[in-house]
Amino acid sequence: MREPLRGVIWRVAAPAVASNLLMTVFLAVDAFWIGTRLGATALAAATASVFWVWMGISVAEMVSVGLTAVAARRHGEGRAAEAARTAGDAVVLALLLGGLAAAAGRLGLGAMFAAMHTPAPIAALGREYLGLYVLAAPVLYGYFAVDATFRAAGYTRTPFLILLASVAVALALDPVLILGLGPAPRLGIAGAALAPMVASTTLTVARIPLAAWAAARFGVVGLWWVIAATATLRGVAMVGLWRLGRWKRNVV
Repeated sequence: MREPLRGVIWRVAAPAVASNLLMTVFLAVDAFWIGTRLGATALAAATASVFWVWMGISVAEMVSVGLTAVAARRHGEGRAAEAARTAGDAVVLALLLGGLAAAAGRLGLGAMFAAMHTPAPIAALGREYLGLYVLAAPVLYGYFAVDATFRAAGYTRTPFLILLASVAVALALDPVLILGLGPAPRLGIAGAALAPMVASTTLTVARIPLAAWAAARFGVVGLWWVIAATATLRGVAMVGLWRLGRWKRNVV
């Protein structure tokens, strides 16, 4: 290592910590729009849904942490080809787990809110809000694996900058889709769920050329195709989510 350890830790860790802060900012602003424009019932529904969202994300994080640990070690050993295989296996696993999470989530929406003993009006809005999130679980899980691939190679700044752009898009879309500003339909609480999903599509598409560059540099030739596939799947998911939202534009 040619630079001081403290500098390396700061360079690698600071963007990762800032990424978590960005998500906190987005959740706070999202809660602001829901609470002030849709009311206390909608805010309670979104808050109850977030519990299950983070339960699902914890599974994706397990894959992400495992991939980061193993692939980073392989990079440190100079075994880039094995790091590539590890990343590919982890992305496939993440997509499979995401598919299971989406299916289980859709089938278990009623049971989830029944287990929390939420009142009927809150549960109804919660099923609408959470139902959109779980449909995107496969590509959301894939995103965590792709993000871990970057981190394992020592690149935390690039994912942070793309996440920053994605959060900015989500914050802009939130009031547009919730309130139906301009030509957009008024989706209510469904719009609050749809905004970050659309923004994450932008994030994934933006990663394709960057992933290709990383693949060329580290020998992860198949990584580009994996990310391109996740971007395509996410785009298809977003079309479905938008159509679901259009059916429910007058619910809230």
